[in-house]
Amino acid sequence: QPYSLCVAEKGHAYFTLRAKGRACHSSRPWEGENAIDRLVDGYLKVREVLPRDATKDAPWAETLVPTVMRAGAAPNGIPGVATMTLNLRFVDEAAVDAWARRLEEVSGLEVVRGECFPVVQSDANAPIIRALADHLRRAWPGRPVPLVRMNGATDARSFIRLGVPLVITSAEKRGDHADTEGVRLDSLDEVADALRDFILGGGGRVS
Repeated sequence: QPYSLCVAEKGHAYFTLRAKGRACHSSRPWEGENAIDRLVDGYLKVREVLPRDATKDAPWAETLVPTVMRAGAAPNGIPGVATMTLNLRFVDEAAVDAWARRLEEVSGLEVVRGECFPVVQSDANAPIIRALADHLRRAWPGRPVPLVRMNGATDARSFIRLGVPLVITSAEKRGDHADTEGVRLDSLDEVADALRDFILGGGGRVS
Protein backbone atom coordinates (compact mmCIF):
# COMPACT_ATOMS: atom_id res chain seq x y z
CA GLN A 1 0.00 0.00 0.00
CA PRO A 2 1.62 3.30 -1.07
CA TYR A 3 2.80 5.65 1.68
CA SER A 4 2.12 3.09 4.40
CA LEU A 5 4.53 1.52 6.87
CA CYS A 6 4.49 -2.25 6.71
CA VAL A 7 5.47 -3.88 10.00
CA ALA A 8 4.77 -7.49 9.00
CA GLU A 9 4.76 -9.59 5.87
CA LYS A 10 3.86 -13.18 5.21
CA GLY A 11 6.43 -15.90 4.84
CA HIS A 12 6.55 -17.71 1.53
CA ALA A 13 7.54 -21.10 0.21
CA TYR A 14 7.44 -22.98 -3.08
CA PHE A 15 6.40 -26.56 -3.76
CA THR A 16 6.64 -28.37 -7.08
CA LEU A 17 4.32 -31.24 -7.96
CA ARG A 18 6.19 -33.70 -10.19
CA ALA A 19 4.29 -36.25 -12.26
CA LYS A 20 6.13 -39.07 -14.02
CA GLY A 21 4.84 -40.93 -17.05
CA ARG A 22 6.42 -42.62 -20.05
CA ALA A 23 7.44 -40.56 -23.04
CA CYS A 24 6.47 -41.58 -26.57
CA HIS A 25 5.54 -40.14 -29.97
CA SER A 26 2.22 -38.31 -29.97
CA SER A 27 0.99 -40.34 -32.94
CA ARG A 28 1.20 -43.53 -30.87
CA PRO A 29 -0.14 -42.55 -27.42
CA TRP A 30 -0.76 -46.19 -26.51
CA GLU A 31 3.00 -46.66 -26.26
CA GLY A 32 3.39 -44.21 -23.41
CA GLU A 33 1.81 -42.66 -20.35
CA ASN A 34 1.16 -38.93 -20.53
CA ALA A 35 2.65 -37.15 -17.54
CA ILE A 36 0.39 -34.15 -18.23
CA ASP A 37 -2.67 -36.29 -17.53
CA ARG A 38 -1.20 -37.42 -14.23
CA LEU A 39 -0.31 -33.86 -13.25
CA VAL A 40 -3.74 -32.50 -14.11
CA ASP A 41 -5.47 -35.33 -12.25
CA GLY A 42 -3.32 -34.68 -9.18
CA TYR A 43 -3.83 -30.93 -9.26
CA LEU A 44 -7.60 -31.20 -9.55
CA LYS A 45 -7.55 -33.07 -6.24
CA VAL A 46 -5.27 -30.43 -4.72
CA ARG A 47 -7.50 -27.62 -5.93
CA GLU A 48 -10.33 -28.93 -3.77
CA VAL A 49 -8.32 -28.40 -0.57
CA LEU A 50 -6.56 -25.10 -1.29
CA PRO A 51 -7.00 -22.49 1.47
CA ARG A 52 -9.67 -19.87 0.79
CA ASP A 53 -9.73 -17.88 4.05
CA ALA A 54 -7.79 -14.88 2.70
CA THR A 55 -9.88 -12.17 1.05
CA LYS A 56 -9.34 -8.60 -0.12
CA ASP A 57 -10.86 -7.29 3.11
CA ALA A 58 -9.20 -9.86 5.38
CA PRO A 59 -5.94 -10.88 3.67
CA TRP A 60 -3.87 -11.95 6.71
CA ALA A 61 -4.35 -15.68 6.18
CA GLU A 62 -2.43 -18.25 4.16
CA THR A 63 -2.80 -18.66 0.41
CA LEU A 64 -1.54 -21.42 -1.87
CA VAL A 65 -1.80 -21.00 -5.64
CA PRO A 66 -0.30 -22.60 -8.77
CA THR A 67 2.11 -20.31 -10.61
CA VAL A 68 4.14 -22.31 -13.16
CA MET A 69 3.54 -25.42 -15.28
CA ARG A 70 6.15 -27.19 -17.40
CA ALA A 71 5.88 -30.25 -19.63
CA GLY A 72 7.19 -31.43 -22.95
CA ALA A 73 9.74 -30.09 -25.41
CA ALA A 74 8.24 -31.02 -28.79
CA PRO A 75 4.70 -30.56 -30.15
CA ASN A 76 4.67 -34.14 -31.41
CA GLY A 77 5.90 -35.82 -28.26
CA ILE A 78 4.06 -37.06 -25.20
CA PRO A 79 6.09 -35.96 -22.16
CA GLY A 80 7.35 -38.34 -19.55
CA VAL A 81 7.59 -35.63 -16.87
CA ALA A 82 5.31 -32.71 -16.03
CA THR A 83 5.63 -30.26 -13.16
CA MET A 84 3.58 -27.55 -11.46
CA THR A 85 4.92 -25.03 -8.95
CA LEU A 86 2.69 -23.68 -6.18
CA ASN A 87 3.46 -20.64 -4.05
CA LEU A 88 2.49 -20.69 -0.39
CA ARG A 89 2.14 -17.42 1.56
CA PHE A 90 1.84 -18.23 5.25
CA VAL A 91 1.41 -16.53 8.61
CA ASP A 92 2.30 -19.61 10.69
CA GLU A 93 5.63 -21.37 10.16
CA ALA A 94 4.00 -24.76 10.84
CA ALA A 95 2.04 -24.40 7.60
CA VAL A 96 5.08 -25.26 5.48
CA ASP A 97 5.54 -28.81 6.75
CA ALA A 98 1.79 -29.33 6.96
CA TRP A 99 1.24 -28.37 3.32
CA ALA A 100 4.19 -30.44 2.11
CA ARG A 101 2.59 -33.53 3.64
CA ARG A 102 -0.92 -32.68 2.49
CA LEU A 103 0.06 -31.98 -1.10
CA GLU A 104 1.74 -35.36 -1.35
CA GLU A 105 -1.17 -37.19 0.27
CA VAL A 106 -3.86 -35.50 -1.79
CA SER A 107 -2.15 -35.37 -5.20
CA GLY A 108 -0.42 -38.75 -5.13
CA LEU A 109 2.53 -37.03 -6.82
CA GLU A 110 6.11 -36.32 -5.82
CA VAL A 111 6.40 -33.00 -3.96
CA VAL A 112 9.68 -31.11 -4.24
CA ARG A 113 10.30 -28.24 -1.83
CA GLY A 114 11.77 -24.99 -3.09
CA GLU A 115 12.96 -21.88 -1.29
CA CYS A 116 11.29 -20.91 1.96
CA PHE A 117 11.49 -17.63 3.86
CA PRO A 118 10.02 -16.84 7.29
CA VAL A 119 7.30 -14.47 8.35
CA VAL A 120 8.65 -10.95 8.99
CA GLN A 121 7.24 -9.28 12.09
CA SER A 122 8.36 -6.04 13.78
CA ASP A 123 6.97 -4.42 16.92
CA ALA A 124 4.68 -1.64 15.70
CA ASN A 125 5.18 0.12 19.06
CA ALA A 126 8.98 0.26 18.79
CA PRO A 127 10.05 3.89 19.42
CA ILE A 128 11.88 4.25 16.14
CA ILE A 129 8.87 3.01 14.17
CA ARG A 130 6.57 5.42 16.00
CA ALA A 131 9.04 8.25 15.37
CA LEU A 132 9.19 7.44 11.65
CA ALA A 133 5.41 7.28 11.37
CA ASP A 134 5.08 10.67 13.08
CA HIS A 135 7.74 12.17 10.81
CA LEU A 136 6.07 10.91 7.63
CA ARG A 137 2.68 12.24 8.71
CA ARG A 138 4.25 15.66 9.15
CA ALA A 139 6.08 15.36 5.82
CA TRP A 140 2.88 14.38 4.00
CA PRO A 141 0.14 16.46 5.62
CA GLY A 142 -3.34 15.22 4.89
CA ARG A 143 -2.10 11.81 3.80
CA PRO A 144 -2.67 8.83 6.11
CA VAL A 145 0.38 6.76 7.01
CA PRO A 146 -1.14 3.52 8.34
CA LEU A 147 0.80 0.66 9.88
CA VAL A 148 -0.07 -2.40 7.79
CA ARG A 149 0.73 -6.06 7.18
CA MET A 150 1.75 -7.17 3.70
CA ASN A 151 0.73 -10.20 1.66
CA GLY A 152 3.87 -10.08 -0.47
CA ALA A 153 7.50 -10.67 0.47
CA THR A 154 10.44 -8.30 0.20
CA ASP A 155 14.13 -8.20 0.98
CA ALA A 156 13.10 -7.52 4.57
CA ARG A 157 13.22 -11.29 5.03
CA SER A 158 17.02 -11.08 4.71
CA PHE A 159 17.39 -8.37 7.37
CA ILE A 160 14.89 -9.34 10.08
CA ARG A 161 17.46 -11.76 11.50
CA LEU A 162 19.49 -8.73 12.67
CA GLY A 163 16.96 -8.31 15.46
CA VAL A 164 16.26 -4.60 14.93
CA PRO A 165 12.89 -2.94 14.18
CA LEU A 166 12.22 -3.04 10.48
CA VAL A 167 9.56 -1.49 8.25
CA ILE A 168 8.83 -1.42 4.53
CA THR A 169 7.34 1.55 2.71
CA SER A 170 6.40 2.20 -0.89
CA ALA A 171 5.99 4.94 -3.43
CA GLU A 172 2.78 5.15 -5.44
CA LYS A 173 2.57 2.01 -7.57
CA ARG A 174 0.09 -0.29 -9.23
CA GLY A 175 -0.34 -3.72 -10.82
CA ASP A 176 2.40 -5.76 -9.17
CA HIS A 177 3.52 -8.48 -11.64
CA ALA A 178 0.64 -7.59 -13.97
CA ASP A 179 0.50 -5.98 -17.42
CA THR A 180 -0.38 -2.67 -15.73
CA GLU A 181 2.63 -2.69 -13.38
CA GLY A 182 4.09 0.77 -12.87
CA VAL A 183 5.17 3.48 -10.45
CA ARG A 184 4.55 7.24 -10.35
CA LEU A 185 8.08 8.60 -10.70
CA ASP A 186 7.65 11.80 -8.70
CA SER A 187 6.34 9.76 -5.78
CA LEU A 188 9.77 8.13 -5.56
CA ASP A 189 11.21 11.57 -4.81
CA GLU A 190 8.54 12.20 -2.17
CA VAL A 191 9.44 9.03 -0.30
CA ALA A 192 13.20 9.43 -0.74
CA ASP A 193 13.11 13.04 0.47
CA ALA A 194 11.07 12.17 3.55
CA LEU A 195 13.34 9.28 4.50
CA ARG A 196 16.47 11.40 3.93
CA ASP A 197 15.13 14.16 6.16
CA PHE A 198 14.29 11.62 8.87
CA ILE A 199 17.81 10.20 8.83
CA LEU A 200 19.71 13.48 8.53
CA GLY A 201 17.47 15.18 11.06
CA GLY A 202 18.32 12.63 13.70
CA GLY A 203 14.86 11.06 13.70
CA GLY A 204 16.48 7.66 13.84
CA ARG A 205 17.99 8.41 17.26
CA VAL A 206 15.53 7.57 20.00
CA SER A 207 16.16 7.17 23.70
